[in-house]
Amino acid sequence: MVKEIKLSVITINYNDYKGLQKTLESVFGQSYKNCELIVIDGNSSDASKSYLEKNSSKIDYWISEPDKGIYNAMNKGLLRATGDYVLFLNSGDWFTTNDVISKALNLFTGEDIIYGNLINRYNKDKCIVNKGASGKQLTLKHFFDGSSLAFPATFFKRIIFNNYGNFDETLKVVSDWKFFIETIILNNASVKYIDIEIAYFDMNGISNSSFNLKTNERKQVLQELLPIAIYNDYIELKASENLLNQNRFKMLKELEYSNLSKKVLSVFLRIMLFVFKRKILKDL
Repeated sequence: MVKEIKLSVITINYNDYKGLQKTLESVFGQSYKNCELIVIDGNSSDASKSYLEKNSSKIDYWISEPDKGIYNAMNKGLLRATGDYVLFLNSGDWFTTNDVISKALNLFTGEDIIYGNLINRYNKDKCIVNKGASGKQLTLKHFFDGSSLAFPATFFKRIIFNNYGNFDETLKVVSDWKFFIETIILNNASVKYIDIEIAYFDMNGISNSSFNLKTNERKQVLQELLPIAIYNDYIELKASENLLNQNRFKMLKELEYSNLSKKVLSVFLRIMLFVFKRKILKDL
């Protein structure tokens, strides 16, 4: 039942007063009431602190002090969370509707990680729904390719942080991605997909503007977590996949669907192989 689930919403912020206001207003307006709100502000110099002070009666816990980065702030929030599940809705992101928490929790069945859809907002005229894996089997390949789960649309059972540890604070932008690999892939944490648009995500944040940083950190994480033989195999598989995705290989694949074209292609390739062999012998 929904009433049995307590949700902790953790919001981190640094000098983003307008984003913080948008985020918290979407939390304040939720019809679901068994929910605690925790705000970790990184000692903002804008109007964020005064806004938090003004709305302190609606916030279960908030603090404004220097931190060591995004994941340090998230871990601070986790230390204060008391809910059965935790959702990270950071400054600038906001819930889609006032009853979305209630709708989502009604579909919970006890899994460790439950994720829904995220609406990626690039600007006021461009929004794209991100369904992530859409309930498909999550494998190492999914994460190795750089894919993840929609973080602001993902609910974590709080106890899994006790079991597997909090976010790696040495990373700047991919610690959540690393956490998914550690829990889901390496430790078989249970996962469920719910087909609901949970939140809007501001695509102008640090994790979306630091491509090179993200690429380098992902490589670092994979080399740390995987045996070198498995890592090298996946690098080779990725290279082969890229090759097969080239247009000429796609055309060959299409030809394989027709028996006639398959025979013609087979004859053509035999002729080409014969010609090349003759040329090699001649060159010798």
